[in-house]
Amino acid sequence: MNRCYLFMILFLFIAAGCSSSSSEERLKEELNTSFSNSLYEIEFEKLEESRYEGKDGFFLHYSITSPDESRELSPSDIDMTFSKVIEDEFGNEHSIYQETEMKTDQEENNVLRIKQFFTTSLHHDSEQLISTAQLVLHPNKTVRFDQVKKDKIPISRDELTIQDMEWNDNKLTLTATDVLDIQNVEWSILSEGEQIYPVFTNSITEEEHYFKGEFEFAVELEEPFTIIAERSDSSELIWELPFVIPID
Repeated sequence: MNRCYLFMILFLFIAAGCSSSSSEERLKEELNTSFSNSLYEIEFEKLEESRYEGKDGFFLHYSITSPDESRELSPSDIDMTFSKVIEDEFGNEHSIYQETEMKTDQEENNVLRIKQFFTTSLHHDSEQLISTAQLVLHPNKTVRFDQVKKDKIPISRDELTIQDMEWNDNKLTLTATDVLDIQNVEWSILSEGEQIYPVFTNSITEEEHYFKGEFEFAVELEEPFTIIAERSDSSELIWELPFVIPID
Protein backbone atom coordinates (compact mmCIF):
# COMPACT_ATOMS: atom_id res chain seq x y z
CA MET A 1 0.00 0.00 0.00
CA ASN A 2 2.85 2.42 0.92
CA ARG A 3 4.58 1.61 -2.35
CA CYS A 4 1.39 2.50 -4.22
CA TYR A 5 1.13 5.88 -2.46
CA LEU A 6 4.81 6.57 -3.16
CA PHE A 7 4.27 5.84 -6.87
CA MET A 8 1.30 8.21 -7.02
CA ILE A 9 3.24 11.03 -5.33
CA LEU A 10 6.17 10.58 -7.75
CA PHE A 11 3.76 10.58 -10.71
CA LEU A 12 2.07 13.81 -9.62
CA PHE A 13 5.44 15.47 -9.00
CA ILE A 14 6.70 14.56 -12.48
CA ALA A 15 3.42 15.67 -14.08
CA ALA A 16 3.58 19.01 -12.27
CA GLY A 17 7.17 19.51 -13.40
CA CYS A 18 6.24 18.81 -17.02
CA SER A 19 3.30 21.17 -16.76
CA SER A 20 5.47 23.96 -15.39
CA SER A 21 8.20 23.52 -18.00
CA SER A 22 5.75 23.59 -20.88
CA SER A 23 3.48 26.38 -19.60
CA GLU A 24 4.93 28.98 -21.97
CA GLU A 25 4.43 26.69 -24.95
CA ARG A 26 0.81 25.99 -23.97
CA LEU A 27 0.07 29.70 -23.62
CA LYS A 28 1.24 30.26 -27.19
CA GLU A 29 -0.95 27.41 -28.39
CA GLU A 30 -3.97 28.99 -26.72
CA LEU A 31 -3.76 32.29 -28.60
CA ASN A 32 -7.11 33.15 -30.15
CA THR A 33 -7.07 36.22 -32.38
CA SER A 34 -10.02 35.67 -34.74
CA PHE A 35 -13.50 34.20 -35.04
CA SER A 36 -15.53 33.52 -38.16
CA ASN A 37 -18.73 32.02 -39.49
CA SER A 38 -20.72 32.40 -42.71
CA LEU A 39 -21.79 35.94 -41.73
CA TYR A 40 -18.76 37.59 -40.15
CA GLU A 41 -15.00 37.46 -39.72
CA ILE A 42 -13.92 39.15 -36.48
CA GLU A 43 -10.17 39.71 -36.15
CA PHE A 44 -7.76 41.29 -33.71
CA GLU A 45 -5.64 43.64 -35.84
CA LYS A 46 -3.02 45.21 -33.57
CA LEU A 47 -2.09 46.57 -30.14
CA GLU A 48 -1.02 50.21 -30.07
CA GLU A 49 0.69 51.53 -26.93
CA SER A 50 -0.35 55.13 -26.43
CA ARG A 51 -1.14 57.97 -24.07
CA TYR A 52 -4.78 59.07 -24.30
CA GLU A 53 -6.40 61.99 -22.46
CA GLY A 54 -3.50 62.07 -20.01
CA LYS A 55 -3.58 58.33 -19.29
CA ASP A 56 -0.93 55.74 -20.16
CA GLY A 57 -2.18 52.55 -21.75
CA PHE A 58 -2.92 51.06 -25.15
CA PHE A 59 -5.50 50.75 -27.89
CA LEU A 60 -6.73 47.36 -29.11
CA HIS A 61 -7.78 47.39 -32.77
CA TYR A 62 -10.25 44.91 -34.31
CA SER A 63 -12.15 44.48 -37.56
CA ILE A 64 -15.51 42.95 -38.42
CA THR A 65 -15.87 41.87 -42.05
CA SER A 66 -18.83 40.51 -43.98
CA PRO A 67 -17.78 37.89 -46.59
CA ASP A 68 -20.59 39.34 -48.74
CA GLU A 69 -18.81 42.34 -50.25
CA SER A 70 -22.12 43.89 -51.36
CA ARG A 71 -23.24 44.24 -47.76
CA GLU A 72 -22.77 47.55 -45.92
CA LEU A 73 -22.04 47.13 -42.22
CA SER A 74 -23.23 49.86 -39.88
CA PRO A 75 -22.39 50.52 -36.19
CA SER A 76 -26.14 51.03 -35.67
CA ASP A 77 -26.75 47.32 -36.37
CA ILE A 78 -23.73 45.83 -34.56
CA ASP A 79 -22.03 46.54 -31.23
CA MET A 80 -18.74 45.16 -29.98
CA THR A 81 -18.39 45.46 -26.22
CA PHE A 82 -15.46 44.62 -23.94
CA SER A 83 -15.04 43.56 -20.33
CA LYS A 84 -14.49 46.47 -17.93
CA VAL A 85 -11.17 44.91 -16.91
CA ILE A 86 -8.83 42.69 -18.93
CA GLU A 87 -5.71 40.85 -17.73
CA ASP A 88 -2.38 39.60 -18.94
CA GLU A 89 -1.16 36.06 -18.18
CA PHE A 90 0.15 37.20 -14.78
CA GLY A 91 -3.13 38.73 -13.67
CA ASN A 92 -2.02 42.35 -14.21
CA GLU A 93 -5.21 44.33 -14.83
CA HIS A 94 -6.06 47.00 -17.39
CA SER A 95 -9.31 48.97 -17.15
CA ILE A 96 -11.47 50.03 -20.07
CA TYR A 97 -11.55 53.78 -20.71
CA GLN A 98 -14.13 55.78 -22.69
CA GLU A 99 -16.54 54.45 -25.33
CA THR A 100 -15.64 51.85 -27.94
CA GLU A 101 -15.00 53.53 -31.29
CA MET A 102 -16.69 51.82 -34.24
CA LYS A 103 -16.82 53.10 -37.81
CA THR A 104 -17.37 51.78 -41.32
CA ASP A 105 -14.16 51.48 -43.32
CA GLN A 106 -13.80 54.39 -45.76
CA GLU A 107 -12.91 52.12 -48.69
CA GLU A 108 -14.72 48.85 -47.87
CA ASN A 109 -18.35 49.21 -46.79
CA ASN A 110 -18.47 45.56 -45.68
CA VAL A 111 -15.82 46.21 -42.99
CA LEU A 112 -16.14 47.83 -39.56
CA ARG A 113 -13.09 49.18 -37.74
CA ILE A 114 -13.10 49.02 -33.93
CA LYS A 115 -10.70 50.34 -31.33
CA GLN A 116 -10.83 50.43 -27.54
CA PHE A 117 -8.48 52.12 -25.07
CA PHE A 118 -7.32 50.42 -21.85
CA THR A 119 -5.44 52.18 -19.06
CA THR A 120 -2.14 51.27 -17.37
CA SER A 121 1.02 50.54 -19.31
CA LEU A 122 1.78 46.93 -20.23
CA HIS A 123 3.95 44.92 -17.83
CA HIS A 124 7.41 44.42 -19.34
CA ASP A 125 7.14 40.60 -19.02
CA SER A 126 3.63 40.33 -20.48
CA GLU A 127 3.31 38.21 -23.61
CA GLN A 128 -0.47 38.02 -24.04
CA LEU A 129 -3.79 39.54 -23.00
CA ILE A 130 -7.11 37.87 -22.25
CA SER A 131 -9.60 40.28 -23.81
CA THR A 132 -13.11 38.89 -23.73
CA ALA A 133 -15.53 40.69 -26.03
CA GLN A 134 -19.15 40.38 -27.11
CA LEU A 135 -20.60 40.87 -30.56
CA VAL A 136 -24.11 42.27 -30.09
CA LEU A 137 -26.37 42.07 -33.15
CA HIS A 138 -29.56 44.08 -33.63
CA PRO A 139 -31.41 42.36 -36.50
CA ASN A 140 -34.04 44.46 -38.24
CA LYS A 141 -37.58 43.17 -38.42
CA THR A 142 -37.84 44.05 -42.12
CA VAL A 143 -34.98 42.89 -44.36
CA ARG A 144 -34.60 44.23 -47.91
CA PHE A 145 -32.62 42.58 -50.69
CA ASP A 146 -32.41 45.32 -53.32
CA GLN A 147 -31.74 44.72 -57.00
CA VAL A 148 -31.27 40.97 -56.68
CA LYS A 149 -29.54 39.16 -59.55
CA LYS A 150 -28.69 35.47 -59.92
CA ASP A 151 -24.97 36.17 -60.21
CA LYS A 152 -25.03 37.98 -56.83
CA ILE A 153 -26.35 34.98 -54.85
CA PRO A 154 -25.65 34.13 -52.03
CA ILE A 155 -26.48 37.52 -50.53
CA SER A 156 -26.71 38.48 -46.82
CA ARG A 157 -28.58 41.29 -45.12
CA ASP A 158 -29.25 41.64 -41.38
CA GLU A 159 -28.06 38.09 -40.59
CA LEU A 160 -30.50 36.61 -43.14
CA THR A 161 -28.95 34.99 -46.22
CA ILE A 162 -30.54 34.00 -49.52
CA GLN A 163 -28.47 30.94 -50.37
CA ASP A 164 -30.06 30.02 -53.70
CA MET A 165 -32.86 31.28 -55.91
CA GLU A 166 -34.54 30.26 -59.17
CA TRP A 167 -37.47 31.83 -60.97
CA ASN A 168 -39.55 31.33 -64.10
CA ASP A 169 -42.30 33.71 -65.20
CA ASN A 170 -44.26 34.35 -61.98
CA LYS A 171 -42.83 31.47 -59.91
CA LEU A 172 -39.95 31.76 -57.47
CA THR A 173 -38.04 29.05 -55.55
CA LEU A 174 -35.93 30.37 -52.71
CA THR A 175 -33.55 28.84 -50.16
CA ALA A 176 -32.55 30.94 -47.17
CA THR A 177 -30.96 30.75 -43.71
CA ASP A 178 -31.38 33.05 -40.73
CA VAL A 179 -29.81 33.30 -37.28
CA LEU A 180 -33.37 33.83 -36.01
CA ASP A 181 -36.36 31.51 -36.52
CA ILE A 182 -37.04 31.72 -40.24
CA GLN A 183 -40.23 29.66 -40.45
CA ASN A 184 -42.58 32.58 -39.76
CA VAL A 185 -40.87 35.01 -42.13
CA GLU A 186 -43.26 36.58 -44.64
CA TRP A 187 -41.84 37.06 -48.13
CA SER A 188 -42.82 39.59 -50.79
CA ILE A 189 -41.37 41.43 -53.82
CA LEU A 190 -41.39 45.02 -55.02
CA SER A 191 -42.81 45.59 -58.49
CA GLU A 192 -42.98 49.15 -59.83
CA GLY A 193 -42.82 50.46 -56.29
CA GLU A 194 -45.66 48.25 -55.04
CA GLN A 195 -45.14 45.53 -52.43
CA ILE A 196 -46.65 42.30 -53.74
CA TYR A 197 -47.27 39.17 -51.66
CA PRO A 198 -47.44 35.70 -53.23
CA VAL A 199 -50.85 34.27 -54.11
CA PHE A 200 -49.50 30.80 -53.36
CA THR A 201 -46.74 29.57 -51.00
CA ASN A 202 -45.42 26.06 -50.53
CA SER A 203 -42.85 25.48 -47.77
CA ILE A 204 -40.70 22.51 -48.84
CA THR A 205 -38.55 22.25 -45.70
CA GLU A 206 -39.30 23.37 -42.16
CA GLU A 207 -36.35 23.92 -39.83
CA GLU A 208 -35.81 26.74 -37.37
CA HIS A 209 -32.93 28.41 -39.23
CA TYR A 210 -33.32 26.95 -42.75
CA PHE A 211 -36.08 27.54 -45.27
CA LYS A 212 -36.83 26.39 -48.78
CA GLY A 213 -40.10 27.38 -50.39
CA GLU A 214 -41.93 27.97 -53.64
CA PHE A 215 -43.90 31.15 -54.33
CA GLU A 216 -46.33 32.10 -57.07
CA PHE A 217 -47.02 35.78 -57.74
CA ALA A 218 -49.69 37.59 -59.77
CA VAL A 219 -46.91 39.32 -61.78
CA GLU A 220 -43.94 38.05 -63.76
CA LEU A 221 -40.50 38.42 -62.21
CA GLU A 222 -37.91 40.37 -64.15
CA GLU A 223 -34.29 40.71 -63.06
CA PRO A 224 -33.26 42.67 -61.09
CA PHE A 225 -35.99 42.88 -58.46
CA THR A 226 -36.26 43.55 -54.74
CA ILE A 227 -37.18 40.87 -52.20
CA ILE A 228 -38.54 41.81 -48.77
CA ALA A 229 -38.48 39.47 -45.76
CA GLU A 230 -40.58 40.42 -42.72
CA ARG A 231 -39.60 38.64 -39.51
CA SER A 232 -42.08 37.90 -36.74
CA ASP A 233 -39.22 38.32 -34.24
CA SER A 234 -36.09 40.47 -34.22
CA SER A 235 -34.51 39.62 -30.86
CA GLU A 236 -31.06 40.94 -29.98
CA LEU A 237 -28.30 38.33 -30.33
CA ILE A 238 -25.07 38.16 -28.32
CA TRP A 239 -22.00 36.15 -29.37
CA GLU A 240 -19.15 35.63 -26.90
CA LEU A 241 -15.63 36.21 -28.26
CA PRO A 242 -12.93 34.97 -25.84
CA PHE A 243 -9.82 36.60 -27.38
CA VAL A 244 -6.33 35.66 -26.21
CA ILE A 245 -4.01 38.03 -28.06
CA PRO A 246 -0.22 38.36 -28.28
CA ILE A 247 1.82 41.31 -27.08
CA ASP A 248 4.64 41.90 -29.57
